[in-house]
Amino acid sequence: MCYVILKVLTNIAAGSTLPLLTAVATTGKAPYNSVLTHGFVVDGEGRKMSKSVGNTVAPSDIIDVYGADVMRLWVSSADYQADVRLSKDIVKQLSEVYRRSVIHSVSCLVTWMTSIQILIKWLMQICLNSINGHCCA
Repeated sequence: MCYVILKVLTNIAAGSTLPLLTAVATTGKAPYNSVLTHGFVVDGEGRKMSKSVGNTVAPSDIIDVYGADVMRLWVSSADYQADVRLSKDIVKQLSEVYRRSVIHSVSCLVTWMTSIQILIKWLMQICLNSINGHCCA
């Protein structure tokens, strides 16, 4: 028994019907627990990608220009249940969002580190004062 069957949205009726009908007729139950549907990767305008048209975007090209993290971000942000658009412009916009979030994270880290340094200096001053007998204890 299969737990999940993976199907493209446009092929769901034809591709799933025969195994389902055969299993129900012979065993009385479906041959899988659930169906996960997904769309195609299409170009930025929603057209099927084709080498002859020249609208393909190779993942290796994205990784070479923007890095693997931007490619991972695109994959993780895509709604796989429908057709997913991919173009150089989409990746460029996504890389800008990624760049800004990294800059913001580093800025927060620097602010935090500065606060820690101030706290350490303050604690060191308290320790030195107590060693020199300036503590009111």
